[in-house]
Amino acid sequence: MERASRIFGSVSSPLLNASNLTKLADDLQARAKQSYESCQRLVDELTNCLTAFDPMKEKAPRLQTAEAVLEFLDGARSAKPAALIESLANLKPTTSESAMGSSFASASEVVSALTATQWKLFDSIRQLHDDRVVAANALLRRVADALCSDQLVAALPPVLRIEQSKAIDLLTPPAKPQATVTPVPEPPPVAPPTKPGKKVIDRGVRENLTVAQASDEIERLRQKAKGSQVARINVSWLIEE
Repeated sequence: MERASRIFGSVSSPLLNASNLTKLADDLQARAKQSYESCQRLVDELTNCLTAFDPMKEKAPRLQTAEAVLEFLDGARSAKPAALIESLANLKPTTSESAMGSSFASASEVVSALTATQWKLFDSIRQLHDDRVVAANALLRRVADALCSDQLVAALPPVLRIEQSKAIDLLTPPAKPQATVTPVPEPPPVAPPTKPGKKVIDRGVRENLTVAQASDEIERLRQKAKGSQVARINVSWLIEE
């Protein structure tokens, strides 16, 4: 009775009589039929995933436990009540009853997590051979450990979500720092050179003039130049927005 409760969650009267044993057998059989498909998928998905992570997958406790649960359910689906109760009594867990119970109860959840995981990300992680290789190997080891360990020891769905996110971060190249553009200062205005044989009457430099100010300055120079005097001007400009 206790074994049925620990592994399959079946609750029955503690009184060991034919009626109660029949009810227990019926309940176990109903649970077996209801959960067989998810437990079968769990074994299949684990086998596929472990192939890439552990060459000794047959010895992985999680897979051994899932196979033990599936084996019992397979026989329970069509067994007679007496044979089913006897099979339960003679059951020898490969790992532990608690591990079988955790595997049975979480089969559907774990299958959903396995099928939702982007396993190609971990394949890409294996190809890293640069300065990220240490982090990549540690990540793959954590995934392998979670896949091999019983659900009772390591809940697999959260581990897969976390490590998948870390794999994406590891495969995403860091943003390159933007190159700093140092502005080239404008050369200072240069007064026109003195022509040979000419005498300099006046010379000057004006900077950062507006168009109106430049116009006024040109007019001032025009008025200052007398007779044969000639004013020569170098022009540079900057238009900003």
